[in-house]
Amino acid sequence: MTSQLLSFSVRSDDEAEWVEVKTHTRLSPPILAWGYNVETTYTIFSNGALSIKVARPTQWPSPLPPFTSWT
Repeated sequence: MTSQLLSFSVRSDDEAEWVEVKTHTRLSPPILAWGYNVETTYTIFSNGALSIKVARPTQWPSPLPPFTSWT
């Protein structure tokens, strides 16, 4: 699989308790025309904890195989 970063954003709360980095990435095999557009949110807390959330579109164009979420 290859990945292509489409966009990203960074935000934090006013008390600097956390920083959130949100990325929009396209994951696809290198020689095929189909792929997955995925939104990943990384939240880094002031105590060193890290949260990673992966979201996918609710609908997939055919003929993509089903995507299994890692939670």
